[in-house]
Amino acid sequence: NGFVAAKVANSLARATISLYGAQVQSYQPKGQKEVLWMSPQCVFEKGTPIRGGIPICFPWFGPNPDDGSKPAHGFARLSTWDVVKTAALPSGETEVVFELKNSSYTEGLWPFSFTASLSVVVGKKLEVTLCYTNTDNDQSFTVSDALHSYFNVSDIDNISIDGLSGCRYYNGFEKEPTHVQNEATLTITSTSEENRRYIGHSATCTITDAAWNRKIGVEKRG
Repeated sequence: NGFVAAKVANSLARATISLYGAQVQSYQPKGQKEVLWMSPQCVFEKGTPIRGGIPICFPWFGPNPDDGSKPAHGFARLSTWDVVKTAALPSGETEVVFELKNSSYTEGLWPFSFTASLSVVVGKKLEVTLCYTNTDNDQSFTVSDALHSYFNVSDIDNISIDGLSGCRYYNGFEKEPTHVQNEATLTITSTSEENRRYIGHSATCTITDAAWNRKIGVEKRG
């Protein structure tokens, strides 16, 4: 449907990033299986979010806190971003930087001036950095955001997640984080569902996939 994507290939990895949503759709380190997952039922239409990869939630996460009729997870993933920089780094990695500014469309949903940028560095690891600036001298704003990653695994029954023991979390869209993870390792099965949002957490999480004999490390900062 006319969607444009940036395709990256270097000696370390390959990646595909859609300009619609500045959304990483594929990341495959050399000699490895695809790390990210895309839904086979994905619909590529403007106004519809792309299901899979790393959608950007901005300037709100989940339902809009004031108006439930506005798009869930904000408008960043429904907007076409500009490519403002590409670079071949000395390390062999490739960097692509995308930018989104306020427009009549965004102002109709969120009446603020801003510049958002997303840096994607493709190498032995994938590094995605979201930054945004308030460009209005007179108004402050409050935002929430997320890099809503979908990971490719062999089967949900084959994986476990480490690094969250002792952390508080929201179960679904509860108003308060009333739960604490007591187990050292989180396992999920195909017969149940989890929708947890952990808070106050800065450690690395590790997804262990027994069937594919690999581990996916998820680090964060800021």
